[in-house]
Amino acid sequence: MFNYIFKRIVSSVITLLLITTITFFLVHQLPGDPFASEKAIPPKIKAKLMEKYDLDKPLPIQYVKYVGNLLKGDFGLSMKVRGRKVSSMIKNHFPYSLDLGIRAAIFAFFVGVFLGIIAGLNRGKKLDSGAMLLAVIGVSVPSFVLAGTLQWIIVAINGKFGISLLPVAGYDTWQHKVLPTIALGLFPVAVIARMMRASMIDVFSQDYIITAKSKGQKPFKIVTRHGIRNAIMPVVVYMGPLLAAITTGSFVIEKIFSIPGLGRYYVESIYNRDYTVVLGITIFYAFLLVVMLLIVDILYVFIDPRVRLSKGKGE
Repeated sequence: MFNYIFKRIVSSVITLLLITTITFFLVHQLPGDPFASEKAIPPKIKAKLMEKYDLDKPLPIQYVKYVGNLLKGDFGLSMKVRGRKVSSMIKNHFPYSLDLGIRAAIFAFFVGVFLGIIAGLNRGKKLDSGAMLLAVIGVSVPSFVLAGTLQWIIVAINGKFGISLLPVAGYDTWQHKVLPTIALGLFPVAVIARMMRASMIDVFSQDYIITAKSKGQKPFKIVTRHGIRNAIMPVVVYMGPLLAAITTGSFVIEKIFSIPGLGRYYVESIYNRDYTVVLGITIFYAFLLVVMLLIVDILYVFIDPRVRLSKGKGE
């Protein structure tokens, strides 16, 4: 088991190194440079700027120097905003993205599990069809389309009735957080609902459920004690990667709702070819995702004895 954990840690480090390398060279293949959009920069000043950020050096040398600084925890300075450290940008704006991600994950968990239970217990009935219809909509409609639609609906209601039902932009009060949470959380709601439905159907076909029914246990007790308890395990395992994915996938939602999260600056940095910001945020998010997957993999070995056994045989 410890060999398995060690191998997972090593593979995570290699994954991060590969992501850093690929991202570094791809970013530098973008047409132009960070100062191409500036108006009327004298050649001497531009040359000084290129020298300051090592852009005048060969790419392999830039890579080695960047990785060396990265190992010291130095993400570098923004090339577009004078004096702004990438690490400070992450520290100041990531809490907004994390807060939105946690809210969307909680929303997705409870709504998705509820829909999955309803669908699983009413297989082939109208409730099953209704819940799965919502799941299909959640999977099919992109989050940015849903975000724009929600804003349009709220603006129409506010205009028709002369009220202020919910704000459609900003992130100051809990009312501001309702629409972006729904827009970001609907896709995982659909995934969790489908996962929970399939798991519930599988669990309720097991012998111990039939035994519990034959003993005369109440339906509510069978569902809560034997059904949900066993069916929810795949969903719990899915929540770790989901939280990382949903936090790193809120870029467009943050832009649409004017949320001062990290994703907003990430999108702008790509437009501006701000190499250090693009690299810093990409590596930071990749680190979060890899660590979350590593934790889930390790916890799964402890939670599920079957996985522990199969890993042991594979070693």
